[in-house]
Amino acid sequence: IPAEVLAIARGGVPFLERLFAGDPGIERWRTLQRECGGLIAITGHVGNWEAVLQWFHVRGERPCGGAIAKRVPNPRLNVLVEELRGCLGVPTLYADTGVRKLARIVADGHTLGIVPDQ
Repeated sequence: IPAEVLAIARGGVPFLERLFAGDPGIERWRTLQRECGGLIAITGHVGNWEAVLQWFHVRGERPCGGAIAKRVPNPRLNVLVEELRGCLGVPTLYADTGVRKLARIVADGHTLGIVPDQ
């Protein structure tokens, strides 16, 4: 778990605002959400991809529909990871969630976040 995820859980939106202050990508993201509706955001599995999703969730045109991830083998740790990802409202979705539910999220205009190795 990247340290930023723990810091986000403690510092909330103000921490995210400091982390991404002046990032020009958020305006491009808002434009894409307005023009395209639902999106699938694919990012490298480097750094803190969860923080990016949470930032887009709280500062985008529409909230993110979820982060597609693998379950952590340790069930207790998996619950902690889900809670940390969801502390600002981004739910964790898994590969066995089902294609229909994922398609519905995008059709409803929301964004799904995923890293290529998931």
